[in-house]
Amino acid sequence: MSLGGTAFSIVTGSLLIFAVQFLSSLFVGRLFCGWACPVGGLQEAVDLLRGKPVNRRLISWIKWLVWAPWIASLAFFALRAGGFNRVDVSYQTWHGISVADLPSLIAYAAVVALFLVLSLTVGRRAGCHAVCWMAPFMVIGRKIRNVFAWPSLRHLR
Repeated sequence: MSLGGTAFSIVTGSLLIFAVQFLSSLFVGRLFCGWACPVGGLQEAVDLLRGKPVNRRLISWIKWLVWAPWIASLAFFALRAGGFNRVDVSYQTWHGISVADLPSLIAYAAVVALFLVLSLTVGRRAGCHAVCWMAPFMVIGRKIRNVFAWPSLRHLR
């Protein structure tokens, strides 16, 4: 939805969510991933059943192959449209719900299935490490935070 809106100079709700995730990661890291992402919660439940660790070095680069073309397309459409001239947080949604028709439901189910299968076959939170298109926003934010040594919420291990 953010790409479609960007092509028409519209800041969409999903684009705002990505911006908030990036900005919040400067102070709270990947708090969203651990506490708010429903697919992360699903993968945690699978981990209780399976408990297989994941080799992050082997798969963590894959999410950048998903994210880089998406962010490049976003920049291309924004430049081609001449920037943004309005905000529509419910762009292409039905009363604020993006999964309001069969094609949207199928796409949503496919994403959930992908994350579930990766978690079952590759290991703990493999979908997050391998294909999550939101994680790079928070990874970049965390790296910026670390460069400037800003205080932040940290997890304990």
